[in-house]
Amino acid sequence: MASLAARLDSIVSLAVGVRIEEYVQILREILAQNEADWVAVLRTFLQHTALARANTMGAGLIVGREVLATFTAQVHEAHANAQHALADTDTYLAVLRTALAQVEEQAASLEDEIAQIRVQLAEALETQGAWAEAAEVLQGIASDANRRNNANQFWLQINAHILRLLLQAGNVHDADFYAKKANSLTHIVAAEGTDADTERVLLQFRESQACLYDEQLRFYDAAVRYYELSMSDMLAQDARDAMLAKAAIAAVLSPVSAQRRRILAELVQDARAHALPYAGPLKTAAKERILRPHDRALLMQGMTMSQTARDRLGCGPCDALLEHNVYAASRVYTAITMQSLAELLERPVPECERLVGRMIVQGSLPEGTRLHQVEGAVYFGKEGEAEVQDAGDEEHAAMSSLDAQVEDGTEEMYACRDARIAATTAYLSEAYAAMEQQSRA
Repeated sequence: MASLAARLDSIVSLAVGVRIEEYVQILREILAQNEADWVAVLRTFLQHTALARANTMGAGLIVGREVLATFTAQVHEAHANAQHALADTDTYLAVLRTALAQVEEQAASLEDEIAQIRVQLAEALETQGAWAEAAEVLQGIASDANRRNNANQFWLQINAHILRLLLQAGNVHDADFYAKKANSLTHIVAAEGTDADTERVLLQFRESQACLYDEQLRFYDAAVRYYELSMSDMLAQDARDAMLAKAAIAAVLSPVSAQRRRILAELVQDARAHALPYAGPLKTAAKERILRPHDRALLMQGMTMSQTARDRLGCGPCDALLEHNVYAASRVYTAITMQSLAELLERPVPECERLVGRMIVQGSLPEGTRLHQVEGAVYFGKEGEAEVQDAGDEEHAAMSSLDAQVEDGTEEMYACRDARIAATTAYLSEAYAAMEQQSRA
C-alpha cells in the first residue's frame, strides 16, 4: 500500500496530460490484479490521485475530474465482468460507498463525478431490492450537478428513476413529488429533441406515472396512461398486452362520468380487448348495464392489492363497481326502494344509503336525484310523479334475461352481416377471375 502511494505521489509533478495517462494506467493494473482488500487499495488510489491537493484546484482540477470519472466507469466495467472479484455485489457496494464518502468529504468541486458514483451505487442497490436506500442515494445528488451538458435530460432521468424506486418501496407520497418534477421537464426535453435513450427514459416515466395514478386511486388518469402505453411500439407485445389489461381494470374502477364512458367505449372498440379474461364485464360496463356477481368476480381477479383495499373512511376502489350498478339502475328505474337497491347491490341498506348520498354529492347520478330516508327510497331525476318500484328477484331476472337477449340478437345480426359480406366478396372474386380468363382466351 505504501509503495502504491509513493508511486502515485511521484506522478503529481508531471504535466496534466501525462499525469492523467499515468493514473489511468495504474488503475488498470490494480483492477487486473487479485487484490485481497479492494476497498483499501482503491481508497488509497483515490486519495493520491483525484483527491490529491494538486488535482483538486486550478488547472489540476481537470485531472481530478477525469480520473474520478474513469475510476467510476472502470469499476463498473469490472463489476459487469462475471470473472472479476468486483462482480460480487457486496464488494462492489463497499467500494462505491467508500469512494462516495471519501470524495464528498474532501472534494466539493467534483459534483458531476460524484453524481455518477451515486447513480452507479443506486443501480447496484436496486438490484438488491434496497429501493428506499437507492432512492435516498439519488436524492443526495447536488442540485447544481451536470450543469455543463444536457442538464434537462439528466434531471429527467434522475427524477424518473427516483419515482420508480419510491413506488417500488411503497412511498407514494414522496413519489408524487418526484413525478411532478419529472413531468415539468418532459415538455422541455421534447422541445430540445430526443434520442433513443431519452425516449426510453420518457417511456419508463410514463409507466411509473400510470402506476402512481393507480396507487393514488386516480383510475381514469391511470386508464388513459395505460391505454397509451399499450399502443407503444417501444414495448414488447406481452408488455403491451399487460398495459391493456391494466387499462381495462382502471377504466372500470373509474368514477361514473362522461370521461369514464369515453375510455370504456375506446377499449371495447379495440379488437385486442376481446381477448381479455374480463372482456364480458368490460363490455357490460361500457353499455352501462348492471354488473352481476360473476362479472365482479372476474374483474376482482385482475385487481391489485391496492385496488381492493379500503381507506381510513371505509371506502374502497371496488365501491366503483357498486356506483356503476347504482347508475345503471338509474337508467332503468325512476325510483326504487332502498331495500330493493340493497338486494340489487348485495349490500346492507345503510351502506347503500351512504353510497347513493356520495354519488348525489359528486353529481354522478341524474340531475335532481334525491334520497328520501323517511320513505326509504331513492328518486332518480327531477321531482315529479314517480312510482317507487320494488325490484324483486323476478324483475332482476327479467332484466338480466332482456339484456342477454338484446346482446345475443345484436351479435347474431353482426354475424349475419359478416357472412353476407364474405359471400359477396367470394362471388365477386370468382366472377372477376372468370372474366379475366375469358379476356385471355
